[in-house]
Amino acid sequence: MIQAIGLIANRVGVEIQQYSHIIIPEVVKNVNDTKQQVVDSTFTTLSRWVIHQDKVQSTILLPILPYFSTAIKTSKSRYRVLQWFLDTIPSCEGKDIRPIIPIVLDGLLDKAKETRTVATSLLSMILTKWSNEAFLKEAAKRRPIDASQLKTMIL
Repeated sequence: MIQAIGLIANRVGVEIQQYSHIIIPEVVKNVNDTKQQVVDSTFTTLSRWVIHQDKVQSTILLPILPYFSTAIKTSKSRYRVLQWFLDTIPSCEGKDIRPIIPIVLDGLLDKAKETRTVATSLLSMILTKWSNEAFLKEAAKRRPIDASQLKTMIL
């Protein structure tokens, strides 16, 4: 079913955006599935949803970013989401990417080294194009020990 959604999105093109609020929240929930095939299909579908004419369409990607923050339940799913962001977010230069900031910060504090590594790469990429102000503001809302650690990483 997930693969079919991706194929339909690919065929429909950028007009698929009008259905994002209905379909994407359900698709994103699958990032936590225990079956690797389901998780892989989920990210393939998400890519087909946002990539049209061989490039990420920021007008489609940006509205779906808030759905990820409630979907991530494990370190493994956080890693995969951050990796997908690393592949898709660069196309959103100059746009509002604030919905992913808490996810990136959680990734920086994650127990899994691979998650911290991809979060660090994503943060570095983001900070070359966007201000660190929003990251610092969000980090300040965390526990003092976490806020201090995050501030060091951000600056």
